[in-house]
Amino acid sequence: MGLWPFGYSADPDVEQATLKFYLDQAEGYLGSPMLSALYGVWAVRTGDRKLALKMLQEGYARFECGRFSQTLEYRPDRFPEQPQAGPFFANLSGFS
Repeated sequence: MGLWPFGYSADPDVEQATLKFYLDQAEGYLGSPMLSALYGVWAVRTGDRKLALKMLQEGYARFECGRFSQTLEYRPDRFPEQPQAGPFFANLSGFS
């Protein structure tokens, strides 16, 4: 998380390895609150546009629901037992 948005300066190889490590874990995390929205940005920083689009869809777009595109705390398809509560500002802020 420190690589972006906080601008931690790391050797480019270390930055790419760190991003790859966390992107490889996306399947088990996307849909959870807080950092899901950042996965699209992390993928952009690797230069993989297809992955970035997928991560944006999975990490942010699928949190939106309803008439006013409310951004939920949990993705309903991943956590159906959780209430559909929103707007959840951590997910909104991650996308901004």
